[in-house]
Amino acid sequence: MRVRLSGPTLNSGATGVSYAAQVLDAAAHEGHVEIDCAAVDRVTPSAANALVMTLLEGMGEDQFIARVSLTHATEHVKREWAKAVDRYQRGIRLSSQRSA
Repeated sequence: MRVRLSGPTLNSGATGVSYAAQVLDAAAHEGHVEIDCAAVDRVTPSAANALVMTLLEGMGEDQFIARVSLTHATEHVKREWAKAVDRYQRGIRLSSQRSA
C-alpha cells in the first residue's frame, strides 16, 4: 500500500498526524506501507515529529521499522525523518503523548 504525501512543504503537526492516521489505517489492512514523498521538497520538524512519533506510538518501534518505508524522499526529508526517530528513541514525545 502507498500513502502519497502532497507538498511541496509539510509544515504543521496537524498535517503530520493526519498522514500518520492514513498510514496506520493502511498498515492495519495491508501490512507494509510506502510513504511516497515525491511531491514533498521539505518538511518542518513539527510535521516530521507528528508523523513519525504518531506512527511509533501506534505501531511500536519494531513494527514501524518492519512495515513503513519512505520512497522518493529528498535528502532534507530523509534527515528530518531520521531526526524525528532519534528524538522518539531519546524519550521525546508529542505533547499529546505525555502522561498528565
